[in-house]
Amino acid sequence: MIHNALKCSKTVLQTIAKYADISEKVKSEIVSGVVEKELAKSLSKKLGFPVQSPKSDNDPDLLFTSFPNGKNSVEIKVAYMEKGSGSWRGGSFSKRDAPHILIARNSDLSLVYVSFLHMKPTDWKKSGSANYYAHTISKKELILRSDNFEFFGHIERRKKKDGTMTKKQIDMKMDRI
Repeated sequence: MIHNALKCSKTVLQTIAKYADISEKVKSEIVSGVVEKELAKSLSKKLGFPVQSPKSDNDPDLLFTSFPNGKNSVEIKVAYMEKGSGSWRGGSFSKRDAPHILIARNSDLSLVYVSFLHMKPTDWKKSGSANYYAHTISKKELILRSDNFEFFGHIERRKKKDGTMTKKQIDMKMDRI
């Protein structure tokens, strides 16, 4: 289902590229919106009850209507990470105590990393930038999580020339979609 939603997102981006030159931030928002809508449709059909995509920024990205309140949402974060560098960013509404789908993408959405894990508001770190309000989660935090399930791609500690792993440098390998 995630693969199909990403393929649909890629088609949308290709169509838009014929008519407009848009920023990577806007592309990420478009990918997020398409993935939300496509997953809501697919999951509703598969589960036999409505899964809703958001109507506003303060709504969950996926709302499972037949699950108990408090355990009924999934958040989706999409980040442009050309060559695997960067982090996911989120404002106050994305810091829900809920499962999250984290998507890293290259510019044309031909390469992705997709991860699934449960995040609490405290898992988001305050941005180190004085000019940026949002909280972040990086690959360094993600690699430490035992509940991080990777759908596409993987993250790993960088290997030194002698074959041992570094402590700080993390590489992200993206898969082609």
